[in-house]
Amino acid sequence: LSCYNGLLTYAMYHDCDPFDSKLAESKNQLLPLMVMHKFSDLPGFAGLFTAGVFAAALSTLSTAYNSMAAVAFEDIFKSFAKGEISETKTFLIMRGTVFVLGTLSVILVYVAENLGNLLQLTYTIPATSLGPMLGVFLIGFCFPWIGRKATFYSAFIVYFTMLVTVIMIQTKVAQGTIKFAQ
Repeated sequence: LSCYNGLLTYAMYHDCDPFDSKLAESKNQLLPLMVMHKFSDLPGFAGLFTAGVFAAALSTLSTAYNSMAAVAFEDIFKSFAKGEISETKTFLIMRGTVFVLGTLSVILVYVAENLGNLLQLTYTIPATSLGPMLGVFLIGFCFPWIGRKATFYSAFIVYFTMLVTVIMIQTKVAQGTIKFAQ
């Protein structure tokens, strides 16, 4: 979806750079600027667009938090429980997990605010896990005689190396040592 938004934004502003004309200060402002320009004659549409974006984001977050809480309950809490867990305790554990994850996300917003270009970050962080996952898949597919422990440790080392590299680069971007061309 973001690829199509980029194409639409480029098609609209191909002859006028919003950065040169001071209409936008960062890349994150281009899509809202395009919506404001394109639908300025329709009162309330910009608010409807904003409400739609927030509704989609909240729906996705709600699903993700509930899924993570269910996985944490099944894999962590049930394994440490001595016996059956009552429905009330299950409810409290699940809601508590969602609350902790939501609080952690709000705190991470302030961390992400200082990490530079957020769009760059959203593409960079998932790449830290995609490389090791591809490696594990290729080891399993092409080299099935390699053991589970060797595969696990190599994936962990690659993931840790990628994560450290991404964090170092994002820190340097936040400090202004590295700048990306606009």
